Amino acid sequence: MPEKCQKNANLVEKMEIVKELDKGERLNDLALFYGVERATIYDIKKNRDKSKGFVKETAKAVTGNVENG
Repeated sequence: MPEKCQKNANLVEKMEIVKELDKGERLNDLALFYGVERATIYDIKKNRDKSKGFVKETAKAVTGNVENG
């Protein structure tokens, strides 16, 4: 039996998945589309606020909108 290849979603894919989930897309459909396990999509759904916060903070740091102090 061939070994299962594990693929992790990168941050861009995670945010795309969050958008699709917000539009009502099904977990199984997203898992098939992105080539990941259903559990991965569930974890992304469960941690969506954490991911959104990370993206927001990273964007602030990149654009220089963070106080130096």
